Amino acid sequence: MESLGGEENWLTVVKHYASERGIDPTFVQILNAFHPKTGDTFTAKNFENLREQVQDILGNLPQEIVATLHGEIDKPQAQLFSRRFESVVELLTKQAKDFVEAGLLRVGLIVRTHQILNAPEPRALRVRAVADFYYTQAAIIHHRPKDPNQVKDHQTLIDEASWTPLGEGASWKRVDGLTSLGPIHVNVLKLENPLLRTMDCRVQSAGQSLEAFAQQQNAMAAVSGGFFLYSEPDIQAPSNRTDPVGFLMDRGQILNPPVLHRATLTQSTSGQIAIGRLGPVGMDFHWDQGPTLRIEAHNQETNASVKSYNRAYGETTPPGGTQLLVVGNTIVNVSKHSLPIPLAGMVICLEGVEPPEPGTVIQWIGYHQQTHDPLQSAMAGGPMLVQNGELCIDREAEDFQKSAPPVTFSQDETFDQNLLPRMAAGLNEEGTLFFAAIDGRNFHRAPGMTLEQTARWMQALGCTTAMNLDGGSSKRMVVQNQVVDLSSTEVVGTKAGKESIRPVHSAILIYPNQKPE
Repeated sequence: MESLGGEENWLTVVKHYASERGIDPTFVQILNAFHPKTGDTFTAKNFENLREQVQDILGNLPQEIVATLHGEIDKPQAQLFSRRFESVVELLTKQAKDFVEAGLLRVGLIVRTHQILNAPEPRALRVRAVADFYYTQAAIIHHRPKDPNQVKDHQTLIDEASWTPLGEGASWKRVDGLTSLGPIHVNVLKLENPLLRTMDCRVQSAGQSLEAFAQQQNAMAAVSGGFFLYSEPDIQAPSNRTDPVGFLMDRGQILNPPVLHRATLTQSTSGQIAIGRLGPVGMDFHWDQGPTLRIEAHNQETNASVKSYNRAYGETTPPGGTQLLVVGNTIVNVSKHSLPIPLAGMVICLEGVEPPEPGTVIQWIGYHQQTHDPLQSAMAGGPMLVQNGELCIDREAEDFQKSAPPVTFSQDETFDQNLLPRMAAGLNEEGTLFFAAIDGRNFHRAPGMTLEQTARWMQALGCTTAMNLDGGSSKRMVVQNQVVDLSSTEVVGTKAGKESIRPVHSAILIYPNQKPE
């Protein structure tokens, strides 16, 4: 390729190169993901010059990832993210021998990672996300079918797999095959009238694996639960890494309040299972010798006498009223002025109420509209995937905005183009409950699915309502004391090192329709 005459933006150089080589423009568009917030100033004379620059950058980049991210996150996490980056570079380097598009993606991954490391904090989650994103694209290239007749849709693959009865109205199946975006490997639980326990495993499992914990608790099956704090850069006391992000309730006790308005799997005292968006509005609470109050508005500057704000609103509350900074079940701060909004908590603004002292414990009572059949179990995730039989993904409606955790969802720079491990729950019209553990980050067996593909998978299962739970490396499914899904914190590649299994911090234990011992 001839020089363009001086230096030009690297994306322009790539565009010229792709045009000359007849490469699908889609692969140039992919490189726009993770665009620097302050402008893209990386330049090159031509594509050969760009490749030379990239190779020079690559030499020290793995070490720079660890050095730069250590401090923002702990060193083992920084090393994990560095290994992920190296594994994806290795995959793309090998692919480039057969697919010219892979050479473009390799350039894009290295440039974007370099730019992220030189950008202001937070950087850690962006480094992890960019490696995952380019891994997704490498998998799509690798699995492009040569024979279209080999490809099957979700419905066909589901119908071809047979159910294995587990007894007590439960069955399980494993579905695998080749789709238009590569192979899938999905485990599905089908449950008639089960009893659910939604648990904080950190408190009760004492570091056990999910399968050991499920066996100890005499559960028929178990799946991983909702989001938790992990690599967020601003986790402040009293919050801790691995704390639940959303609504978590077990046996009628609220372990973590619904500070975020998100899709939640619930079971009431009568056994009714539901999936819907729940948030602070309508939640009753009080403190010792205080009045019973009800949150009337959420993230809105209204005249309501009790309203709440979380990180989807911003990092600071608007002025007005008496403000209670709440994390979990504790009032951390009380002020007549604006307060910083905690990462995994909320600020409750009151009018005309004598406030409690900092350190006071809040008693969460429950939703006033459910007093006739109160909730016993609740596990928040999000977003909703299917409602009334139709796709309904709406991040804004579920507080996936700004710095609300997890920021990998709130600040998705790939526009739902990542194929990742997923966990989803859904209900069909008859009330049958389904859990789908969708494997991912396995280059050859299961790259994963996007949220939209996960929603369509749940539709193919017959679900008219469905939601997303925490996926990624935390996704786990146990059936009759055996792990049935592929579980790993690493992407597959020679740089990945020894496979490690991330502990499950919250889980849904599944019993037949009877009380567990």
